[in-house]
Amino acid sequence: MAITLPHKFVPRDYQVPIFDAMESGYRRAVMVMHRRGGKDKTCLNIMISKIPQRKGAYYYYFPTLSLGRKILWDGMDKAGMKFMDHFPRGMVVKSNEHEMKLLLSGGSTFQILGTDRLDVVGVNPVGCVFSEYAQQDPRVWDFIRPILTENEGWAMFNGTPRGKNHLYRMLRMAKLSDRWFEQVLTVEDTNAISLADIQLDRDEGMSEEMVQQEYWCNFEFGLEGSYYAQLIAQAYKEDRICDVPHQRAYGVFTSWDIGVGDTNAIWFLQQVGPWIHAIDYYEMNNVGVDHYANVCRRKETEDGYNYIAHYAPHDINVREWGADQAAKRIETARNLGINFTKIPKVKNKQDGIDSVRAILPIMRFDRTRCKGGIDALQDYQKVFNEKYNVFADQPLKNWAMHGADALETGAVAIKIHGDLSSASMSEQEARDLEEQYASKGAM
Repeated sequence: MAITLPHKFVPRDYQVPIFDAMESGYRRAVMVMHRRGGKDKTCLNIMISKIPQRKGAYYYYFPTLSLGRKILWDGMDKAGMKFMDHFPRGMVVKSNEHEMKLLLSGGSTFQILGTDRLDVVGVNPVGCVFSEYAQQDPRVWDFIRPILTENEGWAMFNGTPRGKNHLYRMLRMAKLSDRWFEQVLTVEDTNAISLADIQLDRDEGMSEEMVQQEYWCNFEFGLEGSYYAQLIAQAYKEDRICDVPHQRAYGVFTSWDIGVGDTNAIWFLQQVGPWIHAIDYYEMNNVGVDHYANVCRRKETEDGYNYIAHYAPHDINVREWGADQAAKRIETARNLGINFTKIPKVKNKQDGIDSVRAILPIMRFDRTRCKGGIDALQDYQKVFNEKYNVFADQPLKNWAMHGADALETGAVAIKIHGDLSSASMSEQEARDLEEQYASKGAM
């Protein structure tokens, strides 16, 4: 049976350029589009059209698996057509509802995945779409990029701005590269949403900051509902995200978040005079305490880190951590060289967040070794209640929470224990160091 693609879809004028770009040979594309502009309908049909050209695994990534089910697997457009019906019947051999996976004629597979679990990113893809990339864990692209480079696969990214985070940086990079297609589409470019409908959103409580972000693709307003985005933006502006070498005259202390069956995060910090230096950051998931002990030991032997303390959250004894037994977790860590100091539980979450806000203006971050942690702090945000169009007073449980919670542990430790410098630097060396950063504009 002959199959015509795209199926039951005729691109609108503003959707044609990215169709043409991917058909002409581009292997990388980023499309920033306003809310309700048809980002996923466009990208899904491009993917479906490309599948018959090459046998392989095709993955459609969302920030979470549940969001992928809601938007794409079970979702439909305003006319009531299901998105998955863009796959012609003759193209689908078998459908797995539980895994949101299709076996297709010709032997290819299509599957929807969530990037909130780093261990579930698929196997050897030849084509990928990252939907709402601004809300995804950017490390997943770092894992997948070498695979696509090696097998000459392709990737598309879509999203709406969430401040100047990794989507913004990708778009800026794409504008300078002849290997990338890039496109920014506001409501004025598409005319897909009327100004009257946007005014209704304003009348129902949507802030002007959110209106500009969602409909005019404005990156300048920062992430509304973010806890730390403005403070990280200030750090960039003041050049405090720069090269921050380890100062051997000062001790290193670590602050941890112990994940529940998923990601563990560690900040490696130094208190250098009035400044807190974030010299390193590490994340991993689904491994035991022995793995993290080895990481700390390697940094001690290879980089010369002199540890003065390891701070863990108050609930370390009741957190799942690899295959270790809960009652033996701290003892196991101690036997491996990690002597944890437990930080008491704060009265409420806001107290911990305020502790981080208090130290961020006096922090310097190594831009390379702390990249993952900086991204997490920038994207740490409140839960958004779509029904009432407001942000709830509680953190969103997403990929960014681990790095943010780990720094919170350190911030509370500093608040409790005070000076953690353990310094042996002379006054002249201290002045020389400050002049070094001042010359970079970091003061």
